[in-house]
Formats: sequence, structure tokens, C-alpha cells
Amino acid sequence: MLGKHTRGFCLLAALFVGITAGQARSGDVQDCISGKGENATRGCSSIIDSKQINGQPASARELADAYVFRGMGYFGLRMFDRSVADMNAAIDLNPQHAAAFYNRGLAHAMQSKHEDAIADYTRTIHLEPRHERAFNNRGNVYHRAGKFHLAVQDYTRAIEINPGDSLTYSNRGGAYNALGRTGLALDDLNAAIRLNPENAGAYVNRAFTLRNTGRFKSAIADYRRALELNPSLKQAQQGLALLTGQ
Repeated sequence: MLGKHTRGFCLLAALFVGITAGQARSGDVQDCISGKGENATRGCSSIIDSKQINGQPASARELADAYVFRGMGYFGLRMFDRSVADMNAAIDLNPQHAAAFYNRGLAHAMQSKHEDAIADYTRTIHLEPRHERAFNNRGNVYHRAGKFHLAVQDYTRAIEINPGDSLTYSNRGGAYNALGRTGLALDDLNAAIRLNPENAGAYVNRAFTLRNTGRFKSAIADYRRALELNPSLKQAQQGLALLTGQ
């Protein structure tokens, strides 16, 4: 997931090429740029609190990156308020930091703050017009808000940018299904599975569409395949139980 969160960075990794673990104060920089949980929060906090990197004053852009990476760490720990606060700090330091807006959008979405998430993804797209994950995730928020036509538009734009992404085809298929356009839904879900045969969510979405069109045996097969890939997938468990009584 790290790559999905870091689009648009002035990467700390690039800024600190050549710094060894010892020079980076026992790995603070490496921990920070990992963006992962407690390691990121600890390493980035050292940089933020000291306002130094390798004994030298950190620039505003470097501190902005440190806040974003720490916010990503908080996101991974499901501490969404702290994640938002760090993204705010990053934006104050660098108002053009697309990754800060994008990651704040992720946190707002997890808090069901749909309008705030949409605004952040929209700002990300303004700064990076080909940011396919921002289009995809804004589409997800529109979908949850019942704005299926807008969701389809965003998923379509994401697919135009990256036509090899199974997840976005699956998402658009779900939106088409919500609009009652089952033919288009099946086309997208077939494409999603063709691109990634291990996309359990695509099998669930296709099973739901097949069930709604009376193709119960095919739907059962897809639910079972989804559970082979992810045995804890509740939607697949519930869908299979509905069709088989098991």
C-alpha cells in the first residue's frame, strides 16, 4: 500500500541518498520514510522535533515530507485524527504537497467525512492531473454517497490513466451494477478478473451481478472462488449463504 500513499512526494528517500544508518541517527530517516506504523511515527518525530537531518537544519519541504510520512504511520495505526493533523501541518509548510492532500483524503474517507475527502482528492487532482488513485478513491467516496454517475466518471478517468488496474475495473463494475447497467458491470468485472485472477473483490462483485440476473450457479461459483482467495471476506460468506442456505 505504501506506493499508493506516496504519489507526488518530494521523497525523503531521494533527499537522503547516501546517508548511512549511523549518520541518520540510528535509522530515523529510514524509519520515517517507511511510512509504516510505529517506526514511521518514531523516526519522523525525531526529525520534526529536532528540525534537523544528519545534524543539519531541515528545510520546510523536508519537514513537510516528515509530517506526511508520520501521518501515514498514524494512518496505519488507525489514528486518523493524528494523521489529519500531520497532513495539515505538511500543507501549512508546503501548500503544493499533493501527497499531503491525498493522504488527508484517505484519512477523511476512513472517518466517513465524505465532503472533506472529496475536496482533498479534488485538490490532489488539481496538483497532479494524472493521479489515478485520487480519481479512483474519489470515485469510491461518490459511490458510498450514492452518487453512482459521478463514481463512474472518476473510475473511467482512472482507467484511462492506468488501463491495467484490476481494482478500478472492479470498482466501476460495482457502480454500473448500482445503476442497473448489468451488461457494462459484467464487462468491467470480467476485465478485472482477467487482469488479476486473484482479485477476490471482483469475484464478489461479479457474483452479486450474476445473482441479480438469475445466474445463481455462476454466482455461487464466484462466491466460492472469492472465499478461496480470502476466507474471511464477509460479503462472499453472506452471499454464498443466501444462495445455498449454508
